[in-house]
Amino acid sequence: MRLHLFCATAIALVPMPLYAQAANPTSAGARGERASDSDGLQDIVVTARRSEENIQSVPVSVTAFSGAAIAEKTILNTRDLTFATPGVTFTSSGASYNVNLTIRGQTRAVTGAGLPAVLTYFNEVPLPNDGSNIPTFDLSSAQVLKGPQGTFFGRNTTGGLVLTYSQSPTYEFGGYVTASYGNYDDRRLEGAVNVPIVQDKVALRLAGQLLRHDGYTKNMSGGPDFDNQHSDAFRASLLLEPTEWLTNLTVYDYVKTDNVGASSTPTDRVSPAPGTTTPFLATYYNCGTSPSCDADLAVERAKQLGPRRQYTDLKDPFERVTNWGISNTTTLELGGATIKNIFGYRHSKIDVYLDVDGTEMGLITVRQFAPKRQITEELQVYGTLFEDRLDWRIGGFYLKSDPDGNFGVIQTAYENPFTGFSPGYFDQHNYYSDTSKAVFGTLSIDLAQWVQGLKFNMGARYTVDKQELCSSTSPTTANDALVPVSKSACQSDATSFSSSVESKEPTYTFGLDWRVNKDVFLYLTKRRGYRGGGINSPLLGGTLTAHQTYDPEFINDWEIGLKTSWDVGSVSGRFNLSAYRGIFKNIQAIIVVPVGFDGDGNSANDPTNTALTINRGAARIQGIDATLMISPARGLQFTGGMAYTDPKYTDTSLPPLFDDPSVGGNEATFQNTPKWTWTGNARYASDLGNVGQLVLNVDYYHSSAVSFQQLVARPYGIVNARIDLKNIAQTGFDIAVYGRNLGNEKYVQGGNLTGRSLDWFAGHYGDPRTYGIQIGYHF
Repeated sequence: MRLHLFCATAIALVPMPLYAQAANPTSAGARGERASDSDGLQDIVVTARRSEENIQSVPVSVTAFSGAAIAEKTILNTRDLTFATPGVTFTSSGASYNVNLTIRGQTRAVTGAGLPAVLTYFNEVPLPNDGSNIPTFDLSSAQVLKGPQGTFFGRNTTGGLVLTYSQSPTYEFGGYVTASYGNYDDRRLEGAVNVPIVQDKVALRLAGQLLRHDGYTKNMSGGPDFDNQHSDAFRASLLLEPTEWLTNLTVYDYVKTDNVGASSTPTDRVSPAPGTTTPFLATYYNCGTSPSCDADLAVERAKQLGPRRQYTDLKDPFERVTNWGISNTTTLELGGATIKNIFGYRHSKIDVYLDVDGTEMGLITVRQFAPKRQITEELQVYGTLFEDRLDWRIGGFYLKSDPDGNFGVIQTAYENPFTGFSPGYFDQHNYYSDTSKAVFGTLSIDLAQWVQGLKFNMGARYTVDKQELCSSTSPTTANDALVPVSKSACQSDATSFSSSVESKEPTYTFGLDWRVNKDVFLYLTKRRGYRGGGINSPLLGGTLTAHQTYDPEFINDWEIGLKTSWDVGSVSGRFNLSAYRGIFKNIQAIIVVPVGFDGDGNSANDPTNTALTINRGAARIQGIDATLMISPARGLQFTGGMAYTDPKYTDTSLPPLFDDPSVGGNEATFQNTPKWTWTGNARYASDLGNVGQLVLNVDYYHSSAVSFQQLVARPYGIVNARIDLKNIAQTGFDIAVYGRNLGNEKYVQGGNLTGRSLDWFAGHYGDPRTYGIQIGYHF
């Protein structure tokens, strides 16, 4: 009997064969059991269907990166995968921990507790949205899968998902340490040590990272600068293999950040010229003498300052987030079948104080304290039948997400002429709990007896989701007087309300793939995915009552793909192409309403953050993904990627209550979805003998214009470069020089204030030009 551990040991390699390498020595692939579909280039093995497969033989549009490639591209966290993967957008809203991943037009609502359409997995455990931007130190691989993945990876993957795997322990002593220094006083220290405790039985791996850099955005009000970094991270992995047929891998990971927080820069006007402030602001913020009391003057000053200088009303903004978790994977090989159990526990604690509007006027400020926990359990049984002509897998999945302790959010409530509400603050307590249960099964049938290389694939999943909410809202006196309360206190509060929503839905996938020959692979796939419904808060009344909850949304899509490998003389390469078309129904959309929009005359139950999630209309989304890799000479490789995304609403109807231009211009648009994204990479590697190995990398990324709600960001392009000299004079020492955003492009990477509740939009700008030097030692 032999064990295969897939959870934390995927051999996902960047599609650059000149330096692809086994990402995890403990995996089956590194033990010589490489994928059999070798195409002349070094195999790239991924886990897109929960088992190890050659990337050129998997019927999914997938991009994969090895740990070495992540380092060579100076990818510091999963958000940086944007600049290496066309068609994927990582943005943040309000705070850096609030990450939104968007693939093929599918994303997460920027307000409320809407479920994400794209998930991040760490060692095959789904991460909560607040903890999905993980650091990339000591990773074995990262994979980006596009299209609905709701059969293999559960609900809420209507757009795709990101799979990340940490390095597993091995039975050889070794490790590494790196230190780097760059502009903005950027200091980074990371390392890992691998300790074999009992040869071939027990091994331990410890890894950690410290990150520090000054703020990228000057605080013009005299406080600490925005967009700094102060982060500590640690991982411990214990591998137990007491027999040949049993393996147990436990990984503990911990990340703590203590930052000033993200900047919020006014970037655009709703009204085109000064003096045309909205009626609400004109009444209270039109003094005509100072930007601290005049909206027009404040936005004009922000425009003159540019994106790297910001005024604020906060004396001490902060963003303190702690995420930790434990994953345990036990795999039992029984000969004819394999049993694998994946347990995950995730905990996050968020404590933030944010200026959302980006001015001195204190219009929208958020103070939040939110501890959460999530437990997941997944059991899989899989194997083969009929002389390996049929691969089968069945399993069950459970998820429970709850607040973990006292909870509280205070949001400023400025003067409201529509309701006559006086200046003050809202103290909000929203206790969302999510439960998900599912059973699933997949089959892959070899049809070689009829057509050589042809397979039929199918899978189905049935999911039961439930969301529960206790919500209360009450005025308080100051934004620094946050007093979190317990869930029981929320339930006994006279202002609170409780609600729940449940959905039971099937998802499925089926298709054909055909290995025409060793160089050509074709596939056709049909999929159905869904995203669970949810609850708006606070308690709504009057004409808004019908929108207290919203239903699941659905996608049905087709994807056709071609994957090829070729050699022409000394030139080798790969070309992969996929085209897709999806139909969305019951779309969950954010409806932005003006301050004071009311259903019953009671301001206490107005929509939180002037926004609601509702179901509206239908849409189709189609596009093309393509990747070309060419190696014209030994050590030299060029890689290019392209994603074209064409979303369109086919039914733009709104409920009559919201179908009015005065409600805020709720255009039917897809958020965080540029029509075109391009990537390019040039890599050269040369063995310099006793001097070492020289590696040069240049990366380019381009995005067309993108909408963040009603804020539209202009196109931009990013150039990153790095030079590595590895194993200098055979000593184990490395040195590297790197630069990111070399053109110092000023681009909006996410929206903070993206609706028409004020007279302007505000965004969060991406990192400026950074550069530095790194020294490392491997032993």
